[in-house]
Amino acid sequence: MSTSHARAITVKPKHYYGGSNFLYDCLSGGYAFKTYEYLWGSKTVTFECCALNWAADKSYNALAIYSDRGEEVYEEYDADSETTHTVSCTIGSVTGDSFLIEPCAGTYLSANTFMWTCYILHTIYKKEQDLTHGYYLIPIYFKVPYTWKLNTAFTASVKVKAAYGGTGIPTQQDYYFQLAELYDGGQKVLDWSLESLFPGDEKTVSLGATFDADMKKYSLSVWYVDYEANGTEYRHMCEIVWRIKDVSPNYGTYTFIDIKCEKP
Repeated sequence: MSTSHARAITVKPKHYYGGSNFLYDCLSGGYAFKTYEYLWGSKTVTFECCALNWAADKSYNALAIYSDRGEEVYEEYDADSETTHTVSCTIGSVTGDSFLIEPCAGTYLSANTFMWTCYILHTIYKKEQDLTHGYYLIPIYFKVPYTWKLNTAFTASVKVKAAYGGTGIPTQQDYYFQLAELYDGGQKVLDWSLESLFPGDEKTVSLGATFDADMKKYSLSVWYVDYEANGTEYRHMCEIVWRIKDVSPNYGTYTFIDIKCEKP
């Protein structure tokens, strides 16, 4: 082969595994997830999210956005502990009483073992919604432990703003906040709180538990309490699901996951 026809051969480096990929405030303006207050009719809107895995020097990760429709965007990528990654998707008009949007961050623990380590579920309702009587919540941020010490208590917090999209006179409504341990096939409630809010009220609620296993999955969720004639119904509003990485004997770190919730 002559020199003029020779090609440089690039050897792709091996993937690195581990850590805990997390939704992170690295989008323009300093937030982790862009979403919307209520359903957007015939418009087209853009969702986006950003992630960082700073519990590993290098890692092979995935970042995605799912919805009621299925997978909207999914990307796998190599990153070091200082490299962020962003994905986005555009969604046109949707039908139905509500629409679930779910940004997800995950990592490969080995070449054949993948784990979602942090994701948010946001249920978006119509402004005037029979199921919620026009009431909904605007998520502002979650604050959760990213790494922690085993057998040590922790708190997880969420800040929301109550809103009303109906045409009547708004009143105070009840919202249920819950911290749970998740496992295959079910959950165990660890702490909860019932809060009454008027539209316009902002509320930060902190719930607590004890961290007792590496990469255990937890959920912090908020629900609108609908007092129906046939019994009380709970309407899902927003939720974070995440895993805490053990860094014993150290205490670890908290992280804020800020949400930009816009009017469509």
